[in-house]
Amino acid sequence: MNGQDIPARVASAAGAIETLRRRAPRIHCLTNTVAQAFTANVLLACGATPSMTVASDEVLSFTDRADGVLINLGTLDEDRKKAMRLSAARCRETARPFVVDPVKCDISAQRRAFATELLPFRPAAIRMNADEASSLEASLEGEMPCRVVTGRTDRILCGETCLSVANGHPWLTQITAAGCAEGALIAALMPVAGDPVLAALAALLWFNIAAEEAAARTLEKAAGPGTFQPVLIDCLHAMDAARIMEKARVT
Repeated sequence: MNGQDIPARVASAAGAIETLRRRAPRIHCLTNTVAQAFTANVLLACGATPSMTVASDEVLSFTDRADGVLINLGTLDEDRKKAMRLSAARCRETARPFVVDPVKCDISAQRRAFATELLPFRPAAIRMNADEASSLEASLEGEMPCRVVTGRTDRILCGETCLSVANGHPWLTQITAAGCAEGALIAALMPVAGDPVLAALAALLWFNIAAEEAAARTLEKAAGPGTFQPVLIDCLHAMDAARIMEKARVT
């Protein structure tokens, strides 16, 4: 990507924060049982409205009311798989954006197969770590969705676009559900940013800069990730476009 385009991308991503807060999108999360409460609190702090049911007899009603959907494979029992298939198919029918997080697909062949099964429904993005991305890469044939690959440096890969985000803090790897909640924030930004790259960039910057600020605040009073998690929610709530533009480290 032309380096001159990056400031404009960052500015547009920063603006998406205020757009999300004005529109308050409704996001339905089919997600990990250990992630539900934190994910819901992150979405509420950022200005979105979460719902979490995985009941197959009502998931279509919640999908129809949602502006975006997260499908997270963290807890992959048969009831959730049925609900995820139904929701993904409805998203495809209605052109509703959804994000797939293929949790631990590098460990379980069944998870990898199920993640691959969801790809024909055309997710707006796949959020995964480097090991999951390597495992799933062989299944990403033809026109690939936007891929968000997280790690020490996060990457956004979409068509010919490749962006790297160097913001973040190691404590994100030491609390439950940080990645799951980040995937939900990507889903929340998809319907308001108007572009999957901008949605992913906005989510990564919002979450990672908030993590940097939360770690700095935590170290003033305590010394570990236990205090960091609730402070992170505070920092997500307090984030604004000006701080995003000031602190973004994007190449």
